[in-house]
Amino acid sequence: MWSGGFSTGMQAIGGIEVGGDESYGGFGFSSPGRIYHNHYAPKAVSNRGSPRKSPGKRAASQAYPPSPHILKLQVSIRQNHGRIPPTISSPVQMHNQLRQLFQEQSGSVRVEKLPDGLKSLSPGEIFKLDAIQEGQLKVDGVSPEDIGRWEIEYPGVIENKNIQYEYNSLNGRFVIRCSTTPTHEALAQFFTEGVIGSFIERFGRTKAQSLIRAGTGMTFQDFKGDFCGRSKKIPDAYVMQPGAAFPTVVCEAGMSETHLQLMDDARLWLLHTEGQTKIVIVVEFTESFDGLSEEVGEKKPRVGDEKPEIEDNRPGMEGDKPGMEGHKLGMEGDKPGMENNGTEVESQGLGVENDGPQVENCVLEVSAEDNLSTSEEEMVVESIDSTTGYHDLSTKLLDLHRRGKLKEPLLGTLGAMVYLYQASEDGKDIVESFKATLLPRPKNEKEGLQPIGFGVTLGDLLGGGVPEGHSSVDEIEFSLERLAEFVNTAIPLTEKYRASSRAVKLLCEAGEWEERETYAQGKRRRLNQALD
Repeated sequence: MWSGGFSTGMQAIGGIEVGGDESYGGFGFSSPGRIYHNHYAPKAVSNRGSPRKSPGKRAASQAYPPSPHILKLQVSIRQNHGRIPPTISSPVQMHNQLRQLFQEQSGSVRVEKLPDGLKSLSPGEIFKLDAIQEGQLKVDGVSPEDIGRWEIEYPGVIENKNIQYEYNSLNGRFVIRCSTTPTHEALAQFFTEGVIGSFIERFGRTKAQSLIRAGTGMTFQDFKGDFCGRSKKIPDAYVMQPGAAFPTVVCEAGMSETHLQLMDDARLWLLHTEGQTKIVIVVEFTESFDGLSEEVGEKKPRVGDEKPEIEDNRPGMEGDKPGMEGHKLGMEGDKPGMENNGTEVESQGLGVENDGPQVENCVLEVSAEDNLSTSEEEMVVESIDSTTGYHDLSTKLLDLHRRGKLKEPLLGTLGAMVYLYQASEDGKDIVESFKATLLPRPKNEKEGLQPIGFGVTLGDLLGGGVPEGHSSVDEIEFSLERLAEFVNTAIPLTEKYRASSRAVKLLCEAGEWEERETYAQGKRRRLNQALD
């Protein structure tokens, strides 16, 4: 969805919202269709028949799945070294397993072998992935020939503006881009706003419109050195000159990618666009749940099944307790005698000898399940029934998260680094020209001894097309403090986004998810009926 030319990162409720082509003051912003859709009904998507077989015989191990609703993925999860079942046959199981597929502690999963599994990634299955997951599905070890066969098998994926995928022939990585969080999109909003505002201020609106195009979501291909022509990239944000084949400056934000993977993307831009791409700005996000247990902010979570013991340190206990050394509260000898007006411990009670437990045996056991946070969350989950509303459940989950009462928080502690990469002088590799910590922000003078921002020159943005009266070394400054504000402002929206996703998951698990046709699905169905 676009508002004033900038992606808002909002998701539709009860339908699929597809971004159209709009402009911001004539700058030609474009969005080739992004699905933001939490209100998804798995059974509502159909593939209109079985997958079309390509010519030639196939081995038994390469057979197509028995139905388009079965997704065969062989994966290995680094987090628990477990295996996801290779066959997913129900909507609820698909949701749960795909969530595990996409997320580890860092939010990334390495798919060890999936070229054969590309056969099961039909347009319908990709719509399901996009609707229930955030981030990216990454497949390693995919050859250009694999991509070619997959595109022949499903020709609809090439022209379908609702399906976004990338392929880097340099490292054989295939990526299906699913819905991104508002936090992820903060970089694109910050960068495009800064460039457009600066150009209007320097050159005026009319002149600025003729100099640059800035936007996000556009697919670029025909990279040099890719002889098969299969590489495709969708930058998170870009600036390019009108009529150019590639952008001059590219922004890439990564939540689940490793730093080396982000550098591979930077190499594709900087070394395989014939010098047209001058700078790649990378923001590497990390999300940590370390130190978070049942309640957000608990620094030392309990480990294992041991139950902590609470001992009573009242008078009458043996004197070797912390804080009682040398002060045994009237304990003389081996008898606990109190010298307060001659009263003895034995005289207390109802006059019945040993009318209660001995003090040394008074040990209270506390289970981790007894705390309030788990109880509140369990009460919400157990209350789900046919009357539970999706919006109400999402609101309750968001409230529990913000009060620190969720066992698994919706959002962990975010960290972020900013990098700028450029091609080396010989054009054989890339070099890091800037590096700084974005999150957390420096809190003292010593930590503050780092760059407060970075600049991009007009020469980098416009190449040799800098207007007369302006210098190619003039810079547009980008403040790290301002970028951090963009990210922090997006955090509440990301929490809300994930609360909605978790509400769908819980309703599916409880068997209370109402399956219905979305607006976009209905639009496609009516179009298909008109064509038949």
